[in-house]
Amino acid sequence: MVKVEKVTTVLQMNKKQEQLQFVNIETSGADNRLFLDPLLIAINKDKFSKAAHTLLTDYFQTVFKLIREGKSIEGMLLGILGNSSENNSFRLGKSEFIKDVYPNGKGCGPNMLYKLLTRVEHRRLIEDGTIKGPMDVVLFIKNFNEDRMSDLLASILFGLLSEFTVTQALKYNPNAKFRIQEGLRWDVTIHNWVKFQYRQLLDLNEIPLTLIPKHIVTDQYRYRADNYLMAHLIQYEQEEELKVALKTNPDAVKRNKKLISSEKKEELSNPSTKDLIIQLTLAHRSKNPVNVYKENIAKKYNGGLSDSQLTSIIEKPYAEIAKGVA
Repeated sequence: MVKVEKVTTVLQMNKKQEQLQFVNIETSGADNRLFLDPLLIAINKDKFSKAAHTLLTDYFQTVFKLIREGKSIEGMLLGILGNSSENNSFRLGKSEFIKDVYPNGKGCGPNMLYKLLTRVEHRRLIEDGTIKGPMDVVLFIKNFNEDRMSDLLASILFGLLSEFTVTQALKYNPNAKFRIQEGLRWDVTIHNWVKFQYRQLLDLNEIPLTLIPKHIVTDQYRYRADNYLMAHLIQYEQEEELKVALKTNPDAVKRNKKLISSEKKEELSNPSTKDLIIQLTLAHRSKNPVNVYKENIAKKYNGGLSDSQLTSIIEKPYAEIAKGVA
């Protein structure tokens, strides 16, 4: 039987996930396959989410403003992006399970992030306002998935999450072990990083551990390039194609979306899904497809994961190991 050591083990408390405000992650093995979700942060109205949304909005507005200003600010932009490296104290992401070996991901480094955001096709979308927030980055920026976005969000929100961690840890265990450290947090008054001292919670092996509010994590982003492509962009193509067909054939019907998508990719020499959605988003700019898609997703989003879902996701790797042993 594989022993699961969670935050509750570290804090020496006997409580279940439904009794906690934070995610009761496993602390001594693989990253927990959960991600900070900017959509949940945006739609939740609690004090933490509002503060987090303010930080994220300011960060991305600052980065996009610098990108629009061009090469003259390359050094400043790299300086801001330089703090996007993965912070392993969160224990979230997709690292493989190795019991008692701590994850050591590298996140999306500043040079990689700079190259991704300033590619010609991406810069154009930033300059015209199509890309204006973290959800847009996930939709359009190639090689930028929920794992990398979650790492970036965690670094931007680190100061806020540090405060949350201290409050929650001391609430349940006044003798919780901390270490004074110095780090960087995002400051909305100067639109840049500032140094700050904070109390870092330590796990049973004295490795840094940062807690995450359970209502801002998900196992998979609901807004995805493939979903945006089929639910909106290909639908627009389908509807326009039908309008043309009905002029000569009153009995015309809509063609299959997958067939239309396949044909579009062939027309563009088989681009990636994100290449295709960039092309079609620009082609259907008058319909404002990105905003329509995000509004529809927000309306349908029924909130974050339930307590039982969180527990299942966290414990699944250990259950699979146990079955293998048995």
